[in-house]
Amino acid sequence: MKSSTLYCLTLSACFASVCLAQTEGVKKPAYLDTNYTGPAAPGEPLPALELPANQAFVHPGILHTQAELDQIRKHLAAGEEPWTSALKALQASEYTALDYQPKITPVINPHDKTVGYLMKDATAAYGHALLWSLTGNKAHADKAIQILDAAGSKLQAIEIGRQDQGKVTAGFTGGKYASAAELLAHYRQPDGSSAGWPQESAEKFRQMLVAVFYPRLQGFKPEFNGNWDASMMATMMAISVFCNRHDMFNEALAYYLNGKGNGSLTHYIHPHGQNQESGRDQIHGQMGLAALAACSEIAKNQGIDLYSAAGNRLATGYEYMAKYLAGQDVKVLGEVPISPKGRGEFRPGYELIYQHYVVEKGLDLPYVRETIQKHRPEGVDLIILPSWGTLTSYFGQPATAPSSSTSKP
Repeated sequence: MKSSTLYCLTLSACFASVCLAQTEGVKKPAYLDTNYTGPAAPGEPLPALELPANQAFVHPGILHTQAELDQIRKHLAAGEEPWTSALKALQASEYTALDYQPKITPVINPHDKTVGYLMKDATAAYGHALLWSLTGNKAHADKAIQILDAAGSKLQAIEIGRQDQGKVTAGFTGGKYASAAELLAHYRQPDGSSAGWPQESAEKFRQMLVAVFYPRLQGFKPEFNGNWDASMMATMMAISVFCNRHDMFNEALAYYLNGKGNGSLTHYIHPHGQNQESGRDQIHGQMGLAALAACSEIAKNQGIDLYSAAGNRLATGYEYMAKYLAGQDVKVLGEVPISPKGRGEFRPGYELIYQHYVVEKGLDLPYVRETIQKHRPEGVDLIILPSWGTLTSYFGQPATAPSSSTSKP
């Protein structure tokens, strides 16, 4: 989101979840409300999965592994596209400027500007951590450490707020914080050097994530729109990896597969691809899908396959969304029409889907392919965890170099 005004408007819409009430005795269709909570897909029981307690976490292992980041560096060193242009876009972001200053406050009120500070700080920390990982510029590591240390030492609480809006505040921000911390703590430069984050500071940040974020994520929010559940699951998974918490990881994993809420996989996405928020708008639908994609990638990096769950349901959901955004007609179930609101607005997350299903698995997703080609390089969103995906998630063939073996390790 490129302006504070747009950001605040979108955030306000994300938080609300109540159907439209009667106004002056005239009842309007509920789906005409911008905060409409649409019906969930029927759902189906999926095989339970868990990360065994004796299986150590892979580090770094949230959205990026050591091998993946090292491979991206090789593409960049060779001046190959689309990575080179995507790196320039990351470097040009307002959140990766070296004069960025954290604005974190001790208590976050999900109804005022402090939530904006939280989202921007989390996004900036993640962006700087990525730049340090991919360029070796220690100034970016130092800046990311400054931002995380500010949160680790100052952040005491996220207020629950009206309608439990503090829960989704935690879901929208904690994943980027944890992703930044994971890179600073575990990525190693080609010469073996680390970011230099003091262990004491890292432990303080870890304790803050568990004490401040995790309580807000627990229980999720099953009665609200599914992007809430999905965002909270992704953040819980991200935090669990950094904190080495098997119980937390498996809690999110179980909910993704068989949770009762709108954000679990087969409640959020119908077998033909329509999602629970299709009748609401396409911005929130993309938010929910991107969070589920983040869950799948985090699980994959820990050796668990969520991408193939329910017959590649996530791929079906993304192809349906991409087809509608491309201006095509799509199948709609029930009496609620698909909403045209947000049809022309793109949100990050597609590169993860393209890489896994198309590049690695060979699935034919023509509309996902069209979408990533149209919107490269994929940028950042203050709410969505997967960001700068062209730079960090694509491992297909270079556009300007001889063909070679560049598949994702």
